[in-house]
Amino acid sequence: MFSLKLHSDEQLLAVYRKHEVTLVPKVLQIFVFIFIPWFFGLKYDYVFSSPGHTKIFIVWTLLVAFFALHAFIVWSINVYIVTTKRLVHIVHTGLFKKTVVETPLDRILNVSFRTTGILSTLFNYGDVLVEVVGLDHSLVLKAIPGPSKVKDFIWKIHLEYGASSSTKTAYTQPEFAKVFIKPKKSL
Repeated sequence: MFSLKLHSDEQLLAVYRKHEVTLVPKVLQIFVFIFIPWFFGLKYDYVFSSPGHTKIFIVWTLLVAFFALHAFIVWSINVYIVTTKRLVHIVHTGLFKKTVVETPLDRILNVSFRTTGILSTLFNYGDVLVEVVGLDHSLVLKAIPGPSKVKDFIWKIHLEYGASSSTKTAYTQPEFAKVFIKPKKSL
């Protein structure tokens, strides 16, 4: 469901997306949007009392179904991709609004992870933070299943492919200007 054009000498190694548990709030919201109107509509004989009322409930149900489909599609196309050359983060905030952040593997400085809350611990998901040269903030892979394994995998791939890259960025020690201080003459 995502599209990424790989370079000729590049291989896809892994694709990650948010854990399925992160969909639970949307599922509950959709359930409430469907259940409450239909429950009270049927209880008080409002749904089938006239063709207009029936159409209103059917249109409402279709709108909620489109909302559910939208939530699922956005969840499924938000991906984190690891290749032999780069780490790519594709984020869709809507169906037609996309942000792509990619970084070469040799520019990764540090990889860490964090879990927050009881659900994150029970279902083993969390955020993987990737510090990258040139970015003032970490690249965050949010709510990834098995964050410690993903962190180890990204670091291993960084060492394996980033360190052996022919286009590796050279990090040099900064040069310091020499300062000469003349001794004071005594009087």
